[in-house]
Amino acid sequence: MSDPYAVLRIADFRYYISARFCVTLATQIQGVVVGLQVYYLTRDPLALGLIGLAEAIPSIVVSLYAGHVADVVNRKKIIVWCMATLLLCSSLLLFLSTEVGSLGVIPIYSVIFLSGVARGFLTPANFSFMPQLIPRELFPNAVTVNSTIWETASIAGPAVAGLLAAKLGIPIAYTIDVTLTAVAFLFGVDG
Repeated sequence: MSDPYAVLRIADFRYYISARFCVTLATQIQGVVVGLQVYYLTRDPLALGLIGLAEAIPSIVVSLYAGHVADVVNRKKIIVWCMATLLLCSSLLLFLSTEVGSLGVIPIYSVIFLSGVARGFLTPANFSFMPQLIPRELFPNAVTVNSTIWETASIAGPAVAGLLAAKLGIPIAYTIDVTLTAVAFLFGVDG
């Protein structure tokens, strides 16, 4: 009988899934909080749809090139640079949620656009990096653990975001986003 926890004994894989959990949770929180912030600023449902376009268009446009880059450049370097960019974006969104940084929605869309570019490069690098961390015979186990981690963070993120924004406010929710992204960045650098 195979050991379902065998892959968790590999330190680099633990760093990888820890970073993946944190960044997925952070991006899910960010997605909800950005939507709330833009809606509070505009009261326009169309403005919410533009958030999705601001992120999807750059992500889709760079996807083929990003896959090529992931094949020819050190994947860990790509991941670290993308995580650093996502950390910058999270920090800028936190700043834009304060009275000092309240400049309307255009700066928010600009940050989301940059985040979309980073995610466009992060996704292929991430998917092709995981197999480098583990022996071939543990790959099915790694995929199961990785999928479970991603699903958990994807489901928990919006709920956590709603609770944080409702109980503590948008700036605190962004602070949690920044913190989780920073932790993911540190796991990515250390792993």
